[in-house]
Formats: sequence, structure tokens, C-alpha cells
Amino acid sequence: MKKLAAARDKMTSQIVISPSGKPRPNLVSPLAEQAPKPSLKPWPCNNCAETKAVNSLVRDGAKMKNIDYHTVRVKSGRSENPCLNCEKTLKGATKSN
Repeated sequence: MKKLAAARDKMTSQIVISPSGKPRPNLVSPLAEQAPKPSLKPWPCNNCAETKAVNSLVRDGAKMKNIDYHTVRVKSGRSENPCLNCEKTLKGATKSN
């Protein structure tokens, strides 16, 4: 595990924390439609911590426009920007600082 992400549904205050890597969940709509095909990175779109956390909230009924997320590196705690896959897959959600 290299990264951890937290995603929050601003309407319900539900928070999900996810690690990067396996297991890799199936992406739900709209993430599945927005995810680049093929992947823009050497890993699949559903490998990233932020995508996994947002995916979980959307599966529970959250709307993309009501989700904010933040990612950190595990070893350093340093904030991490989303990769190209995440930028496209998470369109509509907000990256918080």
C-alpha cells in the first residue's frame, strides 16, 4: 500500500478510507463510463485509492458532485495529486487540499 484516500459524501457526511492496490473493485456508473480505456498509466483505473473510495460512496448512492476526496502517501503523510486516470474517472468530484 503506497497511498490512502479518504472520500466524503457532503450530503450525508459518510466517509470512506481506501488503500491503493488490490483488491480492485468493479467501477460503478458514472466512474466506469468516465474511466479512460485503455488506462493512461501502467496500472488499471480501479487500482487507485481515491477511485476506490469514491466508487464506494457512489455505490452507496452518493452523487459525484457531492463528493470530495483527499489522498496521502502512507510513508510520508504527504498530500498526493490524482493521477491522469483519477482526473478523468473522478470528473465531477472535488479534490480537497
